[in-house]
Amino acid sequence: MLKSHPAPEEEAVYNSILKKESEGKSKKHAKIVDLNKFLWIYYARVTEVYR
Repeated sequence: MLKSHPAPEEEAVYNSILKKESEGKSKKHAKIVDLNKFLWIYYARVTEVYR
C-alpha cells in the first residue's frame, strides 16, 4: 500500500520504511521503527519553534 502512493515531501521516513522492507523486515516492524523515527523528527521541529 505504501508503494502505491507518491513519495511525500518528508522522504527520510518514507525511504527508511522502504529500506527496512527490502532488508526483509515485516511491514509492521518497518512501520513501527520508522514511526519512532518520525516522532523524533517531529519533536525536534516542534521544540525548535518554541525556542
